[in-house]
Parts: sequence; structure tokens; C-alpha cells
Amino acid sequence: MFADIVRLNRQLAMFVTAIDQNRKLHAPRPAEQLAKDRANLPSQNVQQQELVGIVQEALEGLNERQRVAVILNKFEDMNYAEIAEVMGLSAKAVKSLLSRARSRLRDVLQDYIYMDSAPVPPPPADADAD
Repeated sequence: MFADIVRLNRQLAMFVTAIDQNRKLHAPRPAEQLAKDRANLPSQNVQQQELVGIVQEALEGLNERQRVAVILNKFEDMNYAEIAEVMGLSAKAVKSLLSRARSRLRDVLQDYIYMDSAPVPPPPADADAD
């Protein structure tokens, strides 16, 4: 059991390193970034950064196996069988891990993420508009 945890920690560390390297390789060039930034209002950029931080905290709140499964599934686009092979689990166990992780993320992020069944709240009134 301990050896499995150590192995998963190593795999997670390699995975996170690979993601960081991939982000650096595919980062927008300065001119592209400026054009993109001009289209967004500063308040939208701040809101986006806040949401990214909230989602990262929610992911960190998952146990390690759930977090690895979610990252592999959503960010690396791996299916259950591929995740099962990487993690040394059955596809059924991966499905269960992802189900519990999604449920936990849904609970933690309910104030920030709006599903089809929930109405989107109106934007806050701007105090400067008066």
C-alpha cells in the first residue's frame, strides 16, 4: 500500500511537471497575449484569475487518487481505461473515483459554477454607474 502511494506521488509529480512544461511551450507570444488582453476588461481578468484559484483549491481538496483521476480525465483527455492503466486500477474503480470527485467538486463549487438547471444570477450592479 505504501509503495503504491509513493508510486502515485512520483507519477503525479512527473505529470504536474509535464503540464508545466507544456504550458510554457504553448504559451502565447507577447503580441498574441496583448491582443487577447485588449479584448477583456480588467474586471473580467480578475474574475477569471479568482475562479482559477477557486477551482485549484477545490482540486487540492480532493484526495490524491481522485485528484489524479480528474486531472488525467479532464486535462489530459484520458478515458477510464487509460486512467485505469496509469493508476493501476480497474476501469470500474476509476469510474467510482471520478464520480465521487465530481460530486465533491460540485458541492465545493456550487456558488461559482452554474449548471443548466440553475439560473445564472444577474451581474452585480456597478457602483460607478450612478
